[in-house]
Amino acid sequence: MNANLIDDGKTMKYFRSVNLGMAVDTERGLMVPTIHDADLMSLSELCTEAKRLAKICQEGKATPDMLSGASFTVSNVGSLYPGMRGELNLLEIISGQVCAIGISAAQDKPLVVTNEKNEKEIAIRKTLGFCIAFDHRAIDFNDIIPFIKHLDGIFANPEQVLEWLV
Repeated sequence: MNANLIDDGKTMKYFRSVNLGMAVDTERGLMVPTIHDADLMSLSELCTEAKRLAKICQEGKATPDMLSGASFTVSNVGSLYPGMRGELNLLEIISGQVCAIGISAAQDKPLVVTNEKNEKEIAIRKTLGFCIAFDHRAIDFNDIIPFIKHLDGIFANPEQVLEWLV
């Protein structure tokens, strides 16, 4: 998933590090700055860099270098449009990237959960939806399924991920 399909449509460029593109809403339209080597950063460093790049974009000071080189892009409708209600799944057009993810705004939904007595009950929980866009020339549908299952596990148990990151 951490690759680009080169213009000829036949050559793959694989990245050792994750160069994470992140969608930022600006007065001039949507911009996607790149957080280079995102996989080598702590959660705190990642957040600091994301805020720094978002501010630069919103001030209209982004350079072409800041807006290129992403190997994977994330859009978060919840942060782009915080007042939005309901689910919105995005299907993004990816320039060269073989995969991107759009995350919808968090919302309360009734879910079946198991309580302390090991009984099923309905409870209101925050949920997130996501949409994966991928280039079928580079990734087979059967290969994307394990990735989707992995992401679903992350969204279902975010506390575990935070414990792992800290």
